[in-house]
Formats: sequence, C-alpha cells, structure tokens
Amino acid sequence: MPQFNYALKSNLTLNADMTMPVTPANVEAMGANFFDKDAKSTRIGYTGQSDYANHYGPWVVGTAAIYERHYNKPKPGDPEQPMILDMQRLGLKEEVLERNGIDLGSDTRPMPYLDSSTQPPTPGLFQHSKNTHL
Repeated sequence: MPQFNYALKSNLTLNADMTMPVTPANVEAMGANFFDKDAKSTRIGYTGQSDYANHYGPWVVGTAAIYERHYNKPKPGDPEQPMILDMQRLGLKEEVLERNGIDLGSDTRPMPYLDSSTQPPTPGLFQHSKNTHL
C-alpha cells in the first residue's frame, strides 16, 4: 500500500485543531498557490492547457452573453451591441475560452465583444463551442 507524506505550503497557516482559518493572508496564499498560476503549471481545462481564469471563464462569458442578449435587446434593424471586457485584466484569452467550451444558450450566434485592454478596443466574437470545443 502506498505511503503518502503531506506538507502544508509554507505561506499557509492552520489553527491548533488543524483547520485553516479564512484570513486575508491565507486567501492571498491560496491565490498564489493555485489560482494565479499560469496554464503550464495548472494544466486544467478541456485540453489541459488552461489556467483557472480560462477554465472557469467560459461559464462566466456564456452567462454574461445570455443575460446581455436577454436584457439589452437591440431595436429592430439595429445591430447587436457588443459586450465590453478588459480581457487582459480578467486574464482571459478568447481562443482558450472557446477551446474549453462557451455555452451561449439557445441563441448560438457568435457574441460580439470589445476588448477594452487595447486602445482602440479590439473587436472579437465569442463562438458557441460547448459541444465542439474548437
């Protein structure tokens, strides 16, 4: 039977009863230990090439697109307004999000967006890729 040795990361603290308190320092440490790592370190997602932001990002982007289309319908004859996202600040990459599977709901037309991390903002299209994983 294999034997395992476990060690607490040096930037985390525990209580005397071995529970981990939710402190600002522990939250920051968990971010550094897991969520802030690059894709090469985390290797999660559909193809194992994602970081946390791009692994969970497809759900966020898809949900935002569904709500945007529901609550911000264009007037007849007007084009659909793009969502505006600061992709750099959010740590998102369109191609990785699509590879992990964006669900745009029942309206699977590509969702236009503007990436406000560039000047001028860069236009993009989020593809419905839930079933295809581009």
